[in-house]
Order: sequence, then structure tokens, then C-alpha cells
Amino acid sequence: MLLRRAIGNLLDNAIDFSPEGGAIVVTLTPRGRTIDVAVRDHGPGIPDYADDKVFEKFYSLARPHSQRKSTGLGLPFVREIAALHGGRITLRNADGGGAIAVLSLPRGA
Repeated sequence: MLLRRAIGNLLDNAIDFSPEGGAIVVTLTPRGRTIDVAVRDHGPGIPDYADDKVFEKFYSLARPHSQRKSTGLGLPFVREIAALHGGRITLRNADGGGAIAVLSLPRGA
């Protein structure tokens, strides 16, 4: 149940930051003893000044279309769930624009 919510949070972020009609790509990639769940959006990406802050509780970036901010609890929640399952979460800008969140989990989690 917690993993579903974590992946749901990643999808919610991708939707919030994608342009209307933009594609969100979800991939599952086995890597030895882990499985990577990657969620890519085609939004503006992560500004340099926010790289170190996006996993801090209550830190939130304005959504590009509405300028609204979230509670800032989604990505910290995903990080906690990943750690509870022996995994990790990374977030980076994608080549060609957008961002990619990768939830890496041990098989069987």
C-alpha cells in the first residue's frame, strides 16, 4: 500500500509539472537485485537552486501553470517509503527537458 502511494506521489508531481497534453512516461527496469520505477515528465525540470531542497519537508516549487505550491510533503514521503523498503529515490533533469524521478527498490519489496 505504501509503495502505491509513493508511486502515486511521483505521478502526481509529473502531472503537476507537465504541460497540458504533455506525455508522462513510466518505465520499470530490472537491474540485478533491484527494480527501477522511473517517472518522467516533460515540464520545466528542476531549477539549479532547488536541487538540494526538493527532498526537504515543506519545500515546494510553484507549479508552472497555476503558480500554486503543494504541501512539500510528497517527495520526503517517497524518500521515507523507499528507505523503509531498502531502496532510494533520485530526481534529476532529463536530457531534452523535464525531470525523471527514479524509485529503486530491492526485488520483492
